[in-house]
Amino acid sequence: MCPLPMRIATLLADRTRIAAPVYASRFFLSRAMRARAEAPQGSVWVFLELHQGLASPLLWGLVGEGKRLAELRGVELGAVLLGPSVRALQPVALEAFSYGVDTVHMVEASAFTDYDRESFTSALTGLVERYRPGAVVYPASRNAHDLADNLSAT
Repeated sequence: MCPLPMRIATLLADRTRIAAPVYASRFFLSRAMRARAEAPQGSVWVFLELHQGLASPLLWGLVGEGKRLAELRGVELGAVLLGPSVRALQPVALEAFSYGVDTVHMVEASAFTDYDRESFTSALTGLVERYRPGAVVYPASRNAHDLADNLSAT
């Protein structure tokens, strides 16, 4: 894996409030991890691909399909955001909660301003190894297709 200086923040939604982000160097065990340890294993994640810092309206349809799949499996729905700063990602994360996402994992690194195969794969591989989702759903784009191929190969 590519040794990038990364930070992960996890936002939790419980229908009535949003917990403050939890910051750590690289990967962490924290209040968020303890809360998620009690949840059913194998959650469904949706990779939220951003273009110039904004989420496409079509992504929210993908979140709806992810929610349907999560409900069928009896697990929670998570989302993954990769970007240059957690502050820039927070508006998209808050919008994701309004569409039914239960947890948003945001990874911050300067390499995430534009799509880079190695850095995106490294970040997503680290998240998948740490949290063990049951499925990851990707949008139908060239970059997301490349990322899905690289993640499955890793």
